[in-house]
Amino acid sequence: MGLWTRFDKDMDEYVNSLGMYFYWHGTTVIMVGATIVMITSFMACCGAYFKNRALLIAYKVFTVIAFIMLLGGSAYILDHGMEDTKLFPWVQRRMRELIHQYQWDVSARRTVDIVQEYVGCCGGYSASDYTDIHLPIPDTCRNQVSQSLV
Repeated sequence: MGLWTRFDKDMDEYVNSLGMYFYWHGTTVIMVGATIVMITSFMACCGAYFKNRALLIAYKVFTVIAFIMLLGGSAYILDHGMEDTKLFPWVQRRMRELIHQYQWDVSARRTVDIVQEYVGCCGGYSASDYTDIHLPIPDTCRNQVSQSLV
């Protein structure tokens, strides 16, 4: 799951476009923890096959370390990556900043359009993010079937 999240092209665009690079910290911890789980599983098999007590003790220690890493990485991602978390107000403010650059900055326009289209939102807070600064509401704010605001 960590590899999919880290190397998913759409997720990479969201993170890079919005500048929320701190999101990768949690996925990195999860990937390292998963690697430790794979290594310790091999150690456990070798320890059981060769009846090596040191390998079995190392397996137990590294299993606890991997559990703590996976728990911590998961908690970090849940705290910084879902709606109604610390990340949500930050994304709202960042979207509003990008909307202020929407007419003249191609990168900002692309980022806002990508987020609005894939997430199904309109602006950081609402469609009023556009109307407050006298911009027309873009098509990415509209439902593609009914053409109503999202």
